[in-house]
Amino acid sequence: MNKLKKAIFGKCMKKIIINLIVGSIFLAMGIPAWKAYKTDAVDFESLDFSKNLSGTYVKGTLEFVYDCYCEETQNNKVSSRYYIIDAGDEHYMSLHVVKSDLDEIEALMQASWDYMDGKSTLDTLLEHRYEFEGVISSLASDTLIYYNQYMAECGIMPTKQQTTFLPYTLEFQTKTSRLIFFSAFGITAGIFYLIALIRLLGLFTGFYTRAIKKYIKNSTNPTATKEKVEHFLQNTNLLHDVYCNEDFICGFHGCSAMIGETRKIVWAYQFTINHKYAGIFTYKKENSLMVYFHDSYFAHMGFDIKKALHVSQLIGRLSRYCPWMIEGYSDELLNMYTKDRNAFLNLRYNPWHEEQAKKDPFYNSDTTNSTNVY
Repeated sequence: MNKLKKAIFGKCMKKIIINLIVGSIFLAMGIPAWKAYKTDAVDFESLDFSKNLSGTYVKGTLEFVYDCYCEETQNNKVSSRYYIIDAGDEHYMSLHVVKSDLDEIEALMQASWDYMDGKSTLDTLLEHRYEFEGVISSLASDTLIYYNQYMAECGIMPTKQQTTFLPYTLEFQTKTSRLIFFSAFGITAGIFYLIALIRLLGLFTGFYTRAIKKYIKNSTNPTATKEKVEHFLQNTNLLHDVYCNEDFICGFHGCSAMIGETRKIVWAYQFTINHKYAGIFTYKKENSLMVYFHDSYFAHMGFDIKKALHVSQLIGRLSRYCPWMIEGYSDELLNMYTKDRNAFLNLRYNPWHEEQAKKDPFYNSDTTNSTNVY
């Protein structure tokens, strides 16, 4: 089975490499959060706002909020808002506030307006001060558009925008939340690394050929069956990730190889999955081949195929080996297969074999005493 093992090795190594790459990406995404967790917060009032402050972890007291210039919604409900705040004595910047902190910041903004309009005292304003820890980052391009648009509507000249209204946003974030953030990415990375390790172990322990080994072991003559299977695998070309001739069909589900006897195939169709997001159709996946077998019990296999076109080509090839096979899916066929298997077999399988027996009295259509399908 050297030829099959090489195919499994190639498939498995691709998946292992992808797992390692994805795991490394998640780990890299969590590193900034870890560094920030290990870094002490800088006092917001002591910052030099003429320098690049993106990524700076700060703490301070928010005493004044000028206005809200943008809000984000989810399911028609406000999920976050962007505000204008002071950045030192000579600059302004953005503040991004999520739902959990909105009430307090809205109260501070209202107190700020009342103070500017002479409706309240400084003491009242100071009662709404907000202690914070957070991270300064550059404004995203889509949010920056609203930021500049707000200033234009307020009549602020572009030159003043560039020198006074800084393209930064402050987002509240505590050390604990940063640790949680890093932990989430770290755990996710660990999961991908673990999957890669499990696949690697499965590769070297022969786990992905267990179905073929089980098929050989449970046959009436394991020695002869092993020779026949090895001859099939060695002398059959791989077509669209499937080995197939008049004796066997062998394909892959993930990295695992599966084998069945071609003469037992009774039904084959292209398996279709309609993917949806929030109840809305997004795309259709049609690159799986479903094959059903007749035995002392019914069994089926799902083979992973790269392209939908290749699935139909494989079904066409199978039909040449199995002229009694039903092609294509319908709910009626599935219902018949599930509830009335004899009726399902009487559609094509039994009539075809009965016709062959009439032509040749020595024709043996009995497939129930042969080995099972795995």
